[in-house]
Amino acid sequence: MDGNTAIGYLTVDNLLRHRPISDRDCEIIRLYASALGHLCSLKRAQEELRISEERFTKSFQSNPIATIIAILPEGRLLDVNETFLRLTGYRRKEVIGKTSLELNLWLKPEDRIRFEQGLIGQQSIRDVESQLLKKSGENLHVLASAEIIEIAGQPHGLIMLSDITGRKRMEEEIRNLSMTDELTGLYNRRGFTLLAVQEVKLAHRKKRSMLLFFGDVNNLKTINDTHGHAQGDLALQEVSAALKETFREADIVARIGGMSLWSWLWMPRWKARMF
Repeated sequence: MDGNTAIGYLTVDNLLRHRPISDRDCEIIRLYASALGHLCSLKRAQEELRISEERFTKSFQSNPIATIIAILPEGRLLDVNETFLRLTGYRRKEVIGKTSLELNLWLKPEDRIRFEQGLIGQQSIRDVESQLLKKSGENLHVLASAEIIEIAGQPHGLIMLSDITGRKRMEEEIRNLSMTDELTGLYNRRGFTLLAVQEVKLAHRKKRSMLLFFGDVNNLKTINDTHGHAQGDLALQEVSAALKETFREADIVARIGGMSLWSWLWMPRWKARMF
């Protein structure tokens, strides 16, 4: 018996002793059967636990999403899967027992604090966009999700990190394409307008001056008609390269108009009035 449940039968006989089985013998047999029942149940439970742990380990390690199990509240990493190691460039022995703070895993400390507070306060958190740092120092954009689970009666965090670095890079490329001139790599009219409007507002607020220059590439039509549009494009690219080398990264240099009208914005910081 296992508690009130019969899990098997134990039979005895008195063929060798030729005497009745006494009540004392029955009690001993009953106790033996009960102990045997508990041992069988324990072995079955251990086997089920072993199978469950094997299934969890296999699922955990083969998960295509980077997954971490961290001991709460200190956040020490109890285990990580292979996807996490491939994604971050760490080896297992370098991360187990360490905290994300010791590993300098978060690019922005405020993201880590917000994520931890959200997990503890809500017991689970979903798709929080964050930036991590690989072992190499390279930025890693992720969607972080987590929930609190119990292991051996102690709270742990099950954290999943979906890599969206490629998506963010594509979004940045699309954004740049919408604001830059494909031929020259300078800002286009839209990019110039968006950035210049913000700089004008900032200059007004801080009472700083701005200088606005316009320039035109002379005889570009003659180059196109005489040598072909490919040479005309090359001329525009050479002018663009000269402008990039001349001005600072903080200055806004743009190509505006069809073929030849150029504009760039320069913002000296020492002027005290607006032009």
